Amino acid sequence: VSFTGGLVTGRRVAESAARGVKKVALELGGKNPNVVFADADFDAAVDNALNAAFTDSGLVCSAGTRLIVQDSIAERFVVEAPGDEAAIEERLAALIEDLEELDDRMNAVGGAWGDKELIIASHPVYQYLAKAYGFTLESMKWESNTPLGEQEMAKLTALIDKNQVSWMIWESNPTKDSQARIRQLGLKILVVSPCGNRIGDKDWLQIMHNNVLVLESIVK
Repeated sequence: VSFTGGLVTGRRVAESAARGVKKVALELGGKNPNVVFADADFDAAVDNALNAAFTDSGLVCSAGTRLIVQDSIAERFVVEAPGDEAAIEERLAALIEDLEELDDRMNAVGGAWGDKELIIASHPVYQYLAKAYGFTLESMKWESNTPLGEQEMAKLTALIDKNQVSWMIWESNPTKDSQARIRQLGLKILVVSPCGNRIGDKDWLQIMHNNVLVLESIVK
């Protein structure tokens, strides 16, 4: 059993697994240290510490979020500036600008959509769209590679009967059978990546940009 999440849930997973003597791998937000000794290549250690912390914007389970440095070099290590500090500052400023632009566009979409009609999401991960941007959202707990059964279709039908609904959000395209059944109910499918994993050779900003384009399409 593999689980990534919070400590409280991790304990419950471990307790349940123990009853069946199941092996578990729990990633509970631990702090991964980089250990630097005095005889290390100092410049390489500084560069690698930065890369370990900020690769993929820190969205890595094994990101180096702590430094354990030998006493004799600790003070020097703390005040050391990376050799390409100006380039880092420039890229950081560009990243902040890009993120603010994406946030502005998402706010515009959320403001235009508002409570216009309900959007059904395949997973609770999309609740941030409601909390941050004001979308009216109802979340399921469905996986795109699992065909929708009669129980799931009954839930969709009940929501459609009670609400104005045109769109469903999925993290990837559901099975062909599920797509056909969803369209029979008059719903259209949006694929919006939850950014849990990188898609192909795209970086995170490209994925988020694509998400915004997809959501902008529903208000045009």
